[in-house]
Amino acid sequence: MPDLYFIDKMTVIAHLKNTKPVIVFNKCDIASCDDLAEIYKKAGFDVVITCAQTGKNADVIVDMIKDKQAAFCGLSGVGKSSLMKAINPNLCIQTGEISKKLERGKHTTRHVELFKCGKGYIADTPGFNAIDILRYSKLSVDDLKDCFIEFEDFSDCKYSDCVHINQQGCGVIKALEDKKISNKRYESYKRLYEEIKNIPNWLQEKTNI
Repeated sequence: MPDLYFIDKMTVIAHLKNTKPVIVFNKCDIASCDDLAEIYKKAGFDVVITCAQTGKNADVIVDMIKDKQAAFCGLSGVGKSSLMKAINPNLCIQTGEISKKLERGKHTTRHVELFKCGKGYIADTPGFNAIDILRYSKLSVDDLKDCFIEFEDFSDCKYSDCVHINQQGCGVIKALEDKKISNKRYESYKRLYEEIKNIPNWLQEKTNI
């Protein structure tokens, strides 16, 4: 099961860095990704469902990165390097399997490397099993709501300083109740809100990404 909180955290980072994220669900041969893909399509993201084993929709990714530089970022074992090879079979990239003992991906990519793919470039990046990157960014709880792009259409709240957490007359909460916003995305928003709120001011002022 994909870690949706991780995905949502990465989309926030992309927004902060003025980078357009594309959500790629790999390994669709193992389980259907349609319901998860719909969550992010509804939120306004570009979504691609792929299978590195069969090369499904590899051409879609090639078209997306035309004349651009892109990077595959994700948890260990999600198939980033395998998907790179599906896009360009001539690449010499080491791939691995899921560790049966740890039940998570093994780190096969040890460094960032840029590869030519079609008329664009993709960076294959090392996987990781956790990310605490928000701790080192100057992101306030007041700014977090702007990083959830689907909130914009429903931010006609009663109070101008509404942060969409249990406030009376909140348009986002109303949209959530009306199922116009994904409950899973909103749960990630609340979790990120609490995470950022609890970061000491001195730590945010000391470091920045």
